[in-house]
Amino acid sequence: MHRAVSILLFLLVACASGSSSRPPSIAEPDIEVRLSQSTFFGSSSSATTTIEVMIGNRANVPITVRRVEIDSPTMVQYRVVRTARDVVQQIAPGESTTVLVMVPIETTTSRPVEPLTLRAIVEMEAGTDRWREIATTG
Repeated sequence: MHRAVSILLFLLVACASGSSSRPPSIAEPDIEVRLSQSTFFGSSSSATTTIEVMIGNRANVPITVRRVEIDSPTMVQYRVVRTARDVVQQIAPGESTTVLVMVPIETTTSRPVEPLTLRAIVEMEAGTDRWREIATTG
């Protein structure tokens, strides 16, 4: 039984790591993530804001954005609640696109002054290859 669990765990890790690597023939895309507006909490400890994820295709083939996930690691005073958005957005070689993601944001203080760190995990594909890119700002 222990051996079967070990083999299953190994296969899961191998599959997960294989799907996150960009094919060597695909140039790394330009990815920028930022708030599209300042966040206003008012008298509440939560709000909703829009995150812009700009993606530029530097490859020689079209790439398709399939999913964008936003979170805010390492934050103390406020944070974005991890949110994912499924999309089907094709980007031609040399072109770019912007994906907007509405996210809930929470604070633990009445006036957060900490600079917001954002992380976008972008799932992409080209042909039969599928991978993830991670961009962090803050």
